[in-house]
Amino acid sequence: MVMAYGHIADVLPSFAALRALRQTYPNARIVVFAVEYVREMFERCADVDEVLIIKDFKYKGTRRGKLEQLARLIRLAPQVYGRYDMALVLHAHTRFLTRLAWLSGARIRAGF
Repeated sequence: MVMAYGHIADVLPSFAALRALRQTYPNARIVVFAVEYVREMFERCADVDEVLIIKDFKYKGTRRGKLEQLARLIRLAPQVYGRYDMALVLHAHTRFLTRLAWLSGARIRAGF
């Protein structure tokens, strides 16, 4: 489970990390969580097996935004829990992704 949240400039460095993951774990199933805007970039990456879309948040940095994030975590938790051995967060300054990695129950969690 690799979370590469952000737009083009934010996710470009993640491709080197994805290649390193594939080289280190050649038989792993690598699933990337990303926003719709960069979906096609990840779908064309040979090191990625599946791309799942995380909708971008409307109310970033507000109280309503915190509720929006909480609601999204509640909806995503059953979909990610117990499905991944490793959760890698490739975006700084986002508590949402860190919490989603924790909720996944992955034995190995790394990133920002």
